[in-house]
Formats: sequence, structure tokens, C-alpha cells
Amino acid sequence: ALFAALPDECVVLVVGDADQLPSVGPGAVLRNLLSSGRMPSCALSTIYRQDPSGDIAKNAALINAGRPPTHLHRCTQDELPSGEKPSGCFMVSAQDANAASEIICGRVIDWLESHGFDVLNDVQVLSPQKLGAAGTHQLNYRLKQRLNPREGTTDSGRVAVHGRSVAWAEALSSDSTNSSRVEDLEILATSKMKQSVLQSETIVSVGDPVVQLVNDYNNQVFNGDAGVVTKVSGRGTKSFQFTVRFDGAEQSNGDDVLQVVYSKGALGRVVALSYAMTVHKAQGSEYSVVVMPVVSEHGRMLYRKLLYTGVSRAKSLLVFVGVEAELARAAGVHLSLERNSLLAQRIGLDCFAPPTTRHL
Repeated sequence: ALFAALPDECVVLVVGDADQLPSVGPGAVLRNLLSSGRMPSCALSTIYRQDPSGDIAKNAALINAGRPPTHLHRCTQDELPSGEKPSGCFMVSAQDANAASEIICGRVIDWLESHGFDVLNDVQVLSPQKLGAAGTHQLNYRLKQRLNPREGTTDSGRVAVHGRSVAWAEALSSDSTNSSRVEDLEILATSKMKQSVLQSETIVSVGDPVVQLVNDYNNQVFNGDAGVVTKVSGRGTKSFQFTVRFDGAEQSNGDDVLQVVYSKGALGRVVALSYAMTVHKAQGSEYSVVVMPVVSEHGRMLYRKLLYTGVSRAKSLLVFVGVEAELARAAGVHLSLERNSLLAQRIGLDCFAPPTTRHL
């Protein structure tokens, strides 16, 4: 639709990184344009986001080449250094996803705060997926309780739901054929519970960071826009609503601050808490500090393009928490995500070439 609406004399400049994640929607337009051989192209080689000679840039280059990152300060959570404000890349060991989640939401946050980082504005936790002990649902729940708990809330609802999941797992464990699945079922049920809690009005409070999930053309706020909750009213009633401030949003009236009011049912569907986000949602953004769990639980969701995209979001400090072997495995996994759009082949046909480049 975009290209069809443009006049013939219009020049289109497409900017992007084919080494990062493709769009969530159909197609791989940038990669197809490049592989068609019809489009003149060039590569920008100067790095502005990070220090070109720093550990983050070096590790990003290694990952993009299919090699494991080696420029790492390796330590346990108890060995995180004090003293000067940290920079570069850290690998904090954690034996599994549960341990990684606890370390991120506990010791790592404490460590960053002790060095003067504004955790709500400078730090972004990124995960390859939503579900699981180290997925965004669980991380958001933990970080919310750690950084901005709503006054008067308790964990009674969580305990009740989790108690039911434990009973379910215990019942299954009576059958020896299912006993090996008990732990997985508990984790799955708890993760599903956290998702439902994060979609509930009981969780949101003033000061929560949020991210827009869908394009809203009426309010001029779009998928991926980041904001902060500034007001909550009518909690527990049908008139429940909360207001989000989006700074830097371009508006027709020239104002760079946008206030959007959301009603009951919007949380988790239209807008979501963003203490932790998926790497997909963070693509195109940058943060002073990025914290990433790297655990076997993420499996095939952790692969080269995703890892490279997550690493390259960090400007000054990158903290991996988990198992270093997973970094090496992910860097070596070239998941092509082939999309059969045939766009490159169609562009390559003579009948689609512009007159100045059409073969004779």
C-alpha cells in the first residue's frame, strides 16, 4: 500500500538492520529487498550507541558472526563488584531459570541501585519469551513487587492460585508416569497465574512503567511506545480506569507529552507493564543498562538474531544472568525464520524492474 501510493518520481530510502529480528508480521521486506539484487545498498559501519572499542560492541560483533561472546566479567551474585560505576558486560552465574529470576529481581537490582542507576529509567530487563520462570510475566510480577508495590496489596490471591496448581501437580504425581512432569506443571501453572494477575486491575499503580501493545491511531500512540502510569481511579468498580503519560510522543498540536486514559480490560491487552519486556518488543529502542536471563528454559527461543538484538540494545552496561554455555549455544543457532513471500524473486523478474535497470 505504501509503495503503491507513491508517485513514480519519489525516492524511497529504507533503513534497517537485516541481522536483527524480522517483523512479527508476515514477510521479511528488508532482507528480501537486499537479496533481490535490484536495490542499491550500503552498510553503515560507525557505531554510535556503544563505545566501538568496548565490550558490548565487541560481543555483539562476535554473536553476529556466530561466535560466543568472550568479553565478559564473570562472577556470582555475591562477587558483583563495588567501587566504580560498572560498564561493559557481566556474566552472573545462575543454575536455572528460577535462580536467574530471583537474582535479577534481587541482587542485581540492589547492585545497580547501589551504583546510582535509576532502575525505573536507566535499566531494562529483556527476556526471549513471556512464559516461564525467567519470562516477562514472572519477571514483571517480581519486579513490580520489588520496585513499586501497590500499598495494601497482599499475595493471598497468588498463594490461592498457586496452591491449586501444587495440588494439581501432587495429584498427578501419584501416577508414576506423570511424576517427572510435576515441576514443569507447577512452573507452567504459576506462570499462567502471573499472566492473569498482570492483566488484573489490582496490579497497576501510579509510577508503573508500561508499553503500548497495539497501534491506537485515535490517540496517536503506537505499538512499542513507552509510558508511565500517572493516575488510577475507580479500582474495584466498572468505572475503573488509569492514565498513562507518554513523553516525546509527536502530536498534531505540537505537544510532546501525551496523556491516554485506559479503561477496565486494557491492561495486558492494549498496554502492559514493562519492568521486563521481550526482546522483540524492545527492538528499535536503546537503554543505558540491559539485564538478560540466559537459561536453558528458553530453548529454541534463544538464538543468534534474538541474542544479537538484545545485546545491541545496551548503551553502557549489559548484564547476563544464567548459564554461559547458553550464550555459546544461542550464538551458534542461525534460525533463518524463512518466510515464503517470494518478494525477492518477484523483484528480480525483468517485468518488475524499473525501466533504467531492466535487462535488454
